Amino acid sequence: MAPADACRIVVLASGAGTNLQALLDAERRGRLGGRIVAVLSDRPGAGALDRARAAGKPAVLIRPDGGMAAADRAGSSGRGAPIQAQAGGRVRPGGPRAPGETGGRTDARGGGTGGRRDGGPSGAVGDRSAWDRAILAELGRWRPDLVVLAGFMRILGPAVVAAYRNRILNVHPSLLPAFPGKDAPQQALAHGVKVTGCTVHFVDEGVDTGPILLQAPVPVLEGDDAATLHRRIQAVEHRLYPAAVRLVATGRVRVEGRRVRLLGPAGRPWREAGAQGPDGRGRPPWKAGDGGRWR
Repeated sequence: MAPADACRIVVLASGAGTNLQALLDAERRGRLGGRIVAVLSDRPGAGALDRARAAGKPAVLIRPDGGMAAADRAGSSGRGAPIQAQAGGRVRPGGPRAPGETGGRTDARGGGTGGRRDGGPSGAVGDRSAWDRAILAELGRWRPDLVVLAGFMRILGPAVVAAYRNRILNVHPSLLPAFPGKDAPQQALAHGVKVTGCTVHFVDEGVDTGPILLQAPVPVLEGDDAATLHRRIQAVEHRLYPAAVRLVATGRVRVEGRRVRLLGPAGRPWREAGAQGPDGRGRPPWKAGDGGRWR
């Protein structure tokens, strides 16, 4: 178990939560470099909330308004009590805000490029502003040192990015800057590439444009379709993402403009420290040319 003063990590997830599970498993093994203090989701039925609850983590459903029905109660504090949060309001165990109850801070502006991270619509600018306020307010309650997006299907607005500059990580199923945005495996197939992969990067105001932390290759096989290729990419993501989080959580990363420098245990660059990988044993976390299989 991570010590109480370890890096505080909040995970944002919208879907089944397979990358979240990889992070939870790494934490349980003492390999995450920090502790997950909460899991937030924008979707009532997200499997990620169930995974968080099973791991004893606070699981919070975020909505930009107070209009939540009982059927929306998907989150849990880890002790069986649902948790829900609205924009600017306080966390309420057990159900939605009482009629007429008002929220607190609304100090974040909305914006962004519009649309969810999966390419779906996110509503009007006012709706995005409400989401940004809700996300900022909830993050403020958990005081994260690091925010990790694990299949979070909303683009974070500039106010959120600015508040956590170089402290938000995302994983994308391609070797960025190739194939940003939605349907990256299908884009790779359409372009006929022989190798694609996955990328862990810091989040900036663009879509999959932030500084790159780690990458791993995945070969495109004869007969691949988007689904089979994506499954193999995800298998590599589940190993690469915890390693990337560990690097940031243990202070072994320095962002210098678009470059991300990886540092050794003594704060020196890995090459100078005689190490090349997150395990500090002089080898990279994946072996090039073998489809991203880790040594």
